[in-house]
Amino acid sequence: MHINKLASKTVLALFLATTGVAVMHPTGVVKAYDDPSKPQYVTVTARYFSCANGKREDPFGPHSVNIMKRPDGNVFFCLNWEKESPSNESVYSKGRVSPQVEWLVNDFYSTDHGGERYRSLGWYGGDYWLYQSVIHWIASPNDYTYKLWDSSRQRYVYDHNITWYMNHDTSEFDPTVLQKLKDLYNKAMSIKSYSESEHVNNASRLYFASPSSKTDKLTELMINPTGARPNGDNGSSYDETINLQSQNVHDTKVWSEGAPDGTTIAGANLNNVLNDTNLTVKIPSKYLALTPKTFKVKAEATWDKSVNVGWAYRPNSNTQNVTRIATVSYPVKVNTETTINWKSRHYYNFEISKKDMMNKPVAGAKFVLVRKDIDFNDNNTQISIADAKKEAYRQVNGELVRGHEDQSPYTVTSDKDGNVHFDKVLVEDNNKYAYYAVEVGAPNGYSLSQTAIKMSPISISSPDTIKGEMKDSTNPIPTTGSKRLLAIGAFTTVMVIGAGGLMYYRKKKGEKLGK
Repeated sequence: MHINKLASKTVLALFLATTGVAVMHPTGVVKAYDDPSKPQYVTVTARYFSCANGKREDPFGPHSVNIMKRPDGNVFFCLNWEKESPSNESVYSKGRVSPQVEWLVNDFYSTDHGGERYRSLGWYGGDYWLYQSVIHWIASPNDYTYKLWDSSRQRYVYDHNITWYMNHDTSEFDPTVLQKLKDLYNKAMSIKSYSESEHVNNASRLYFASPSSKTDKLTELMINPTGARPNGDNGSSYDETINLQSQNVHDTKVWSEGAPDGTTIAGANLNNVLNDTNLTVKIPSKYLALTPKTFKVKAEATWDKSVNVGWAYRPNSNTQNVTRIATVSYPVKVNTETTINWKSRHYYNFEISKKDMMNKPVAGAKFVLVRKDIDFNDNNTQISIADAKKEAYRQVNGELVRGHEDQSPYTVTSDKDGNVHFDKVLVEDNNKYAYYAVEVGAPNGYSLSQTAIKMSPISISSPDTIKGEMKDSTNPIPTTGSKRLLAIGAFTTVMVIGAGGLMYYRKKKGEKLGK
């Protein structure tokens, strides 16, 4: 027969390693039963009846059974066929039955929890016969014939196990009943583990979630997806908050695995994190990660799991082993994890201001952005327009990047306030390079600046916008038709005419004196 013959303590020890999928009752309402270690007392309330034809057939019919109960009414099922059922006697803990038999026992009791039996004949006694028949079929498939004493006829009669009928003769079975027997058998035989057959009384829950969506399990989180400035501790770390959800567990531990040195998780005692706790993951900003890097945040807790199982009992006499529903509890380690992806800062915004010698904004100046190796002694860098345009950043998919020389340089024109903006500039290593704004087109009436603007030094914790300023070293160049130019022309004309008249007068005066 398929009965686990391990002693109770051995079986419970085995449970410590069981972490399979829990099967809950349909409504979530559960009922606990007795500890299986206690002796049970078996009575018999109905003797030898069959429901093979869909109705109660008494006293004998194909595969006759009797209903065995405890004084409180909960039933037992026989695990053997070729022995008498225990009657009015105590039985003792033997061990857990097979997952297939356990599923049948738990499914029979599903009505205790608002559920429905997998197959039913429509009345309690009929369902008992149906489930007892399939338990015999599975637990004692090789027990074929049993000799019964028929007191009414004062002679022995012979009855067969359900296995015999299935293999030899099912003519006495109603087709509907026969099909339900086969359905129930096939379903039970599809059960392969205790995780499928046990009914859990106290479902556990342990997972990470977003603080804004606590019902959804967070399996993956991206920190700093846009490559922006670090958001924690004035730019010294990348911070993100996750939420821990738990139920019916205790001693919950949280830790990171594979994270950069210095990564911390703050917000609670990480050796005892309670339900609905927000935890802040902090990654030091000193680490460079232009492409996403990955590590895990994990949690583990203890679940004192309570389950309803099928338990076998043995009598002291030569009667059958029996099984009934029982409740056992044992600690189980449950765990969860979420994957953290992160990128360091690699986008910066640059802003320059173009002003004239009078400190007034200059509109219409055209600039490109150029990267050079850092030269700490160079404060007056000159970059030719040709080189600037060749090395300038290009805009690709909304980012300002180097290379892509087949495209035109990204050129920005100063606005009415003299400001020039280079937004979302990809910076690959902020410790190796300096950044310059080079004027490649002067506004009408101004000379082209000969000196590039060196932007302020940058670091991961730099402000969102890096600023620089350019001031012209010359006055604006007057343009044709301007009032200033007309005034200068008029003044010049007057001066030329005056000088010519003076020379003519002196010449005439000298001629007269000579005479």
